[in-house]
Amino acid sequence: ADDAANAVRRGRDAMLGAIRRLIGRRSKTRAAHFAMVLLPSDRTPSPELVLGEVRRQFPDLQVRLKNPGGKLIEFEINGCSIVTMHLPIPMGRELSDEVARRSWMWADAREKVVSHQTHVHVIGTGPGSAFEIATATARVAAGVCSAGRAIGVYWSSAEHVIEASSYLECVGTDQFPMRVLVSVVVSQNEQGNRRTLTTVGLESLGHRDFEVLDSTMPGPDLVQVAWDLAAYVVMSGPVLLHGQTISRAPDAKWAIEHAESRFNKGKKVIRLHIP
Repeated sequence: ADDAANAVRRGRDAMLGAIRRLIGRRSKTRAAHFAMVLLPSDRTPSPELVLGEVRRQFPDLQVRLKNPGGKLIEFEINGCSIVTMHLPIPMGRELSDEVARRSWMWADAREKVVSHQTHVHVIGTGPGSAFEIATATARVAAGVCSAGRAIGVYWSSAEHVIEASSYLECVGTDQFPMRVLVSVVVSQNEQGNRRTLTTVGLESLGHRDFEVLDSTMPGPDLVQVAWDLAAYVVMSGPVLLHGQTISRAPDAKWAIEHAESRFNKGKKVIRLHIP
């Protein structure tokens, strides 16, 4: 599993380096975000069709197509550069199995993901904030997804894949599409009465990921708390400070701790003490 994840990260980084050289934005690039749009056939939508879908879904967005020809297609949104590239092969089987296993929001992810035939890489870079770049990337990926009648979209920094209609709904309706940008993993003890939560993806947005240990809160409520707080820190900045408390209701105050991850050695997280 780790080898598969590392392999896609190496491939992403190599491709990103090539894209940066081609579009000449090394000095301006602060962050990068990466998605794979999984297509059911070897046919890829034209750049003009993708552009039309982005404009249809986001009519107030200023988006333009910079180079409709060539292997790498570049879009620009608010100064962010989003490059797409069609790969006429499926993503690796080991990787597809692993991301499907992680993607609990999509019940039959493994069966559906392995059926895709080709995929489109979507990589966004730019001078804006990490969240602005991520959002721009997600919107171009939505255009590819809709135009190509995709099966699903893999969001690299969150390490999960989302069914196409769910992806389009989230990116199209949520100002802070946390369900795409941040994945939430919940496990429970053998008795089923205590749960542990971790998030994946907040680091790529410039914030620490969350952890919750041994909570009695029901799983769906715990997940919603994580997504709500993720949107809160993206909107407000690093406001969950060590030693403070946060409350969801007058009788529910949770202590905040900045600590090393229980599950990922060397990684600093925000631990929420939710009983």
